[in-house]
Amino acid sequence: MIKQMTSEELKNLILHGNKEIIKEVLENIHPADILDILHEDEDSSKEILEHLPNEVIGDILDEEDDEELILEWLNLFSKYKQKQILDEVSHDVITDVIGSIEDEDEKNAFLELLEDDDKEDVKQLLQYNPETAGGIMTTEYLDIHVNNTVKETLLFLQTTEEEPRHYLYVVDKENVLKGVVSLGDIVTSTFDTPMLEITNQNVKAVYYYEDQEEVAKTFSKYGYILMPVIDEQHHLLGVIDIDDVMDVIEEETTEDMNLLGGVGSEERLDSTLVESFKTVFLG
Repeated sequence: MIKQMTSEELKNLILHGNKEIIKEVLENIHPADILDILHEDEDSSKEILEHLPNEVIGDILDEEDDEELILEWLNLFSKYKQKQILDEVSHDVITDVIGSIEDEDEKNAFLELLEDDDKEDVKQLLQYNPETAGGIMTTEYLDIHVNNTVKETLLFLQTTEEEPRHYLYVVDKENVLKGVVSLGDIVTSTFDTPMLEITNQNVKAVYYYEDQEEVAKTFSKYGYILMPVIDEQHHLLGVIDIDDVMDVIEEETTEDMNLLGGVGSEERLDSTLVESFKTVFLG
């Protein structure tokens, strides 16, 4: 039986433990648990973050909703260290952080910390209205070519650096979305099975210009955990996952209830009340 660590025990391990032991323990710790510690002990945030591997810091920043706080934590480190950390952060989070920066020179300096491929993806995401499907999607996803066989697909999945999700999207040579296929269907099919044969072509997608609140309602209606984002020609642009949608629901619900209750923009409703209205919203 695995012993559940308390927040204090985890913090002490990070601050005083052996690096190898820390690395081993962190493999079984959700980054949200470390994020809680950072929120509870803001004075020790720099020391805690300095003891963590870059990939763990990246996971923590992916969990954090406050772009200003992400910037504050990044600025605790040298530019070289920031560059290493950002290499572990998802593109949609980086886009949100850059979008929150008002000074153009500061924005450009931040972009220069990214690898060339990452920089191009983030620049693309910055073109979309942040309150639309394009603004909350990520370009980090796996697509499968429609003419592949199952064997070719499995070989591709074994060599790619991108972590496969439960569902993969199937595209043609022009990157037009043709359907969706589950990992389960792939691994239970024979090697010579054409991908199109096991692809569900009745795939639901959202357009990049759709309002984020409408996107949330679509997720709720169909019970999805992941949805593709397309343009008018049905080219696959990115994907939205349920975590991003839940952030939207909380943001929209809080905003609506603040207006309803006459709460100022600098104030926030009680989190319990927000959760109640999120439940109603998802109905």
